Amino acid sequence: MTRRVYILAAIFLALLAWFLWSWYGGRPEITTAGYTSAKVPAAIAPLPKKVITGKVEVYKDKKKAMKKLGMKDEDSTDENEDLGTAAEIPATPAGATAVVFLNHSTGKFRTVVKAKPIPLFSLEKGTEIGIRYGLTTSGGQSAALFIRQDFARLGKAYLSAYGEASTRLGPDPRTEAKAMIEISGRFNRFPGIE
Repeated sequence: MTRRVYILAAIFLALLAWFLWSWYGGRPEITTAGYTSAKVPAAIAPLPKKVITGKVEVYKDKKKAMKKLGMKDEDSTDENEDLGTAAEIPATPAGATAVVFLNHSTGKFRTVVKAKPIPLFSLEKGTEIGIRYGLTTSGGQSAALFIRQDFARLGKAYLSAYGEASTRLGPDPRTEAKAMIEISGRFNRFPGIE
């Protein structure tokens, strides 16, 4: 076999390994209702705790509250476990930390959320697949099937692989395929979350 075949096989195997890592690697355990357990931040995990007594305000009907949140019974099977609070956390690129405070005098919980800062560099797992249809400047019609796989991000610049198969529709159809490496900038609509 020629050297070119070895290079193409190596590229294919590298892309296959990347795809498998991005699809299966590092996924949190999510229940069928779509919930995942949040872990305690490592910074406070070893700190000692105290036990308090007194009134704590929890939802009277845990199952009804869970149903309103779209949860299933499997999300809390322990009868000794009450639902104290819930919070809607805004989406952030690097995730967020939620902290729940309990007011001793009122028995009520308060949740605050802080977005984690985005690191300068990260390996990315984003995949985009789509179909395009539209008109061309020559008055014809065009259709395309495309896929984009993100590999890495440096600041706001993303390195991706892009593939497209397109065809010109009409009396003189022409089909074309492209495989490209792409560098693109992406900007957040929500300042302060980055």
